[in-house]
Amino acid sequence: MFPRSVRWPTARRSRGGRTRRRVTGFWSRANSIGVGRADGPDYPGSTMFKPTPKVVAALRELVPADQLDLELSRRRPDLTALLLRAAATDAPLGRDLQAAVCRAGCALLGERHPGASIEVRVPPFAAVQLGFGTGPRHTRGTPPNVVEMSPETFIDLAVGRVAWADATVDMSGVHAGEAAAGFPLVT
Repeated sequence: MFPRSVRWPTARRSRGGRTRRRVTGFWSRANSIGVGRADGPDYPGSTMFKPTPKVVAALRELVPADQLDLELSRRRPDLTALLLRAAATDAPLGRDLQAAVCRAGCALLGERHPGASIEVRVPPFAAVQLGFGTGPRHTRGTPPNVVEMSPETFIDLAVGRVAWADATVDMSGVHAGEAAAGFPLVT
């Protein structure tokens, strides 16, 4: 099954008499032949949280069942695109689905704009730190550049229903307005 070049970790005795495993270089050799790889269709690059049964049930009413079933059949399902598509409809979102859209949207923002110069907050559901190239790096405490908005406003901005200039957003800090470059999330 594995080529001879892959050596399994060997056990050896330490000074205290206990056995410990030496795994130095094992995973680097195994990954070179594709063992344990975290890419491909079953491993999307997203940081989507595990969907709850309530979120899945609410999504079944708003998106095509075959697309939802296809995504759920993957090892690590990423429902971000389906959640944003459901949020773009005029149907009212329940609290669970609204929370899932906010969390998935914040995770997507964080993937697209990694960094720590601006914090986007969507209370009580999510918060994410973003970087747009300028501004101080936030390390701890309250960051200097904060953008805070309601879940409804975040969803409207994420799906492009409302422009940044028309949205009701609380901003503090010189660079907080740069968060507008992250919206809308859907194209």
